[in-house]
Amino acid sequence: QYVDDPQGTGTRLVQYWDKSRMEINDPNGDKRNPFYITNGLLTVELISGNMQTGNNTFVTRKPADIPIAGDTNDPNAPTYASFASHSNAGVDHPDPDKTGQLATATIARDGTIGNDPSKADVPNIKYVYYDDVTKHNIPEAMWNFLNQEGQVNDGGQVVTEQINNPWFYATGRPISDPYWATIMIAGTPAVTLVQAFERRVLTYTPS
Repeated sequence: QYVDDPQGTGTRLVQYWDKSRMEINDPNGDKRNPFYITNGLLTVELISGNMQTGNNTFVTRKPADIPIAGDTNDPNAPTYASFASHSNAGVDHPDPDKTGQLATATIARDGTIGNDPSKADVPNIKYVYYDDVTKHNIPEAMWNFLNQEGQVNDGGQVVTEQINNPWFYATGRPISDPYWATIMIAGTPAVTLVQAFERRVLTYTPS
């Protein structure tokens, strides 16, 4: 459902993937524009509980009480709902600029925020970018992933370029700072850094 469909059908074409939802909101738009097809704001919807059905219309549900990362049957992992009071989903919860500091904050399933100084020894967790738009910090591990280069088909020619250009193309901007949590991955507990972005959730498991 999409009430602002320019073709007047009241719907839009979407496809769900295991980590995102791709959508075409304006079939009449420029198909050469990289943003003709976008990843939906799925993380925002799951954390806020507000499902977007138009440019400015929503169906109010409730924050998703399912693990935000890892196995779906994990009874202890933080859920999308755990991030409701710590993210820009429905209501903004900005964080100060922590560039140069280390990501050592933790989150529990009930949303309680803590701190684990022992995480300071983990590589690639220094904050290296602060998004002035959404007011959240990105650690080195996530920033390197967002800006990684690879072989890209550019107009029929394979070249080495940044895979996501701009860096927020696939994930959206950060809507929370990252938090450490123990989650189950294929039945095994794993200490993981979890960060919510508008369109995707990124995880960094050092082990």
